[in-house]
Amino acid sequence: MLANSESKNSAPRQLRSGFLILPLVLSIGPAACVASMIDGTIIRSFPSPLGVHTYGIGMDLDGVHAWVNNRGSGNYFTQIDLFGAEVPGTRGATALAQGFEMTSDGSLWFCDRAHDDAVQMTTGGVELARFNAVGNADDLTLRDGSIWMVNKDGTSDMHGFEPDGTVLGVVQIDGLVGSFTDTEAITYDGTNFWVAAADPASTTECMIYEVTQVGTVMNSFRIGSRVHGLTYDPASGHLLATSGPWEEMIYVIAVPEPSTLIFFGGGLAALGWTRRRR
Repeated sequence: MLANSESKNSAPRQLRSGFLILPLVLSIGPAACVASMIDGTIIRSFPSPLGVHTYGIGMDLDGVHAWVNNRGSGNYFTQIDLFGAEVPGTRGATALAQGFEMTSDGSLWFCDRAHDDAVQMTTGGVELARFNAVGNADDLTLRDGSIWMVNKDGTSDMHGFEPDGTVLGVVQIDGLVGSFTDTEAITYDGTNFWVAAADPASTTECMIYEVTQVGTVMNSFRIGSRVHGLTYDPASGHLLATSGPWEEMIYVIAVPEPSTLIFFGGGLAALGWTRRRR
């Protein structure tokens, strides 16, 4: 685990190119020095108010709440704050639901496992749209208005759809680690996807991968729980994860912001260019 810390070498250094590149590299901290060694720190955890079989989670547009659902134990959904307290009066009933994500108009999409459908509904539980998607769909996320899903079919793919069900394509994830290939959760941070994949033989851990839009794994870390739902909190840059039927917990996980690696990459490239000119 790499800790974020301030560099001791705080005095700026002028390079021959005329650019102050070194302070740029140092200011982002050592955590960005190896892109594959990311934080993955669990900041806090709390029990789901829905109890057993909590699977889906999606951030609310207000930035201070999330929506969660459970499957097979009442098939409820509800709104919570980011410390696990249920918001009174928000609980409703769904189909056999997994996954959750809120759209820009305030409605919710989820996976209906009973019919292999993607379903859109209001926060009051009124169904707005539905289309047949992929079998055994475990989670979905939204990317620029399109819907992307992962499922347990052994192929480690991301399936893309328009909201009317038009198929956009299938993106295979390249670079999954060892036996951690059973994709069960997905979210999108505005730049890349985050995908949780389990070892089918384990109920106690999984890998969470940062994946580009073309399916390349950029970073990964292991977490000691089998994650079934993911969502991204843009205000904090953290992931929120549900642990499915085994722990009934929700985790808040710190990961690097995409801009950190972008700035580091640009600073390092410029630093190398100035050295070659010496």
